[in-house]
Amino acid sequence: MSRWTVVEQAGQEDWRTVVGVVGDVGQHDLTGRRPQGVAGTMYMAYPQSVTTARRLPAAMTLLLRTEGPPAGVSREVRDLMRRLDPDVPVGAVRPLAAVVSSSVAPSRSLVWLFGAFGGSALLLAAVGIFGVVSHATAQRTYEIGVGGLVVVTALLAGLLPARRAAGVDPLAALRAD
Repeated sequence: MSRWTVVEQAGQEDWRTVVGVVGDVGQHDLTGRRPQGVAGTMYMAYPQSVTTARRLPAAMTLLLRTEGPPAGVSREVRDLMRRLDPDVPVGAVRPLAAVVSSSVAPSRSLVWLFGAFGGSALLLAAVGIFGVVSHATAQRTYEIGVGGLVVVTALLAGLLPARRAAGVDPLAALRAD
């Protein structure tokens, strides 16, 4: 075992006993960014984590894997902590899904906002295109009617020869060539 010094304030030193070393720990949020004010991670037994001012740490996180619904475990955790050390406060007991949901809430809000802006832009573009095409069609109604008359005339002109050609025997047509 080795010993190391924790210097928390100038001139104050507190000795700790190192019982093991673990690999690098990456503490970050779901986007991969490190939270502000977090320079590293160190694991300590709760009784040893008292600061030089003899205060317990401000926060500690405990993760549990449960078999049943998390709501039933909340009471059991509080009772267990009360039995072990009644001076240790137990804050909010929340399922991990709720913690993850609250950590991504700002990103989710931005996605909904940008999605709403994109949907509005798409709707405005569709209304604009409809208006331009509708206006152009209204101005060209006469031309469309003439183009339609020409199409009907061409269909009627080709209908009689097509019916006559459809009635010809294919073998007779091949012998004629």
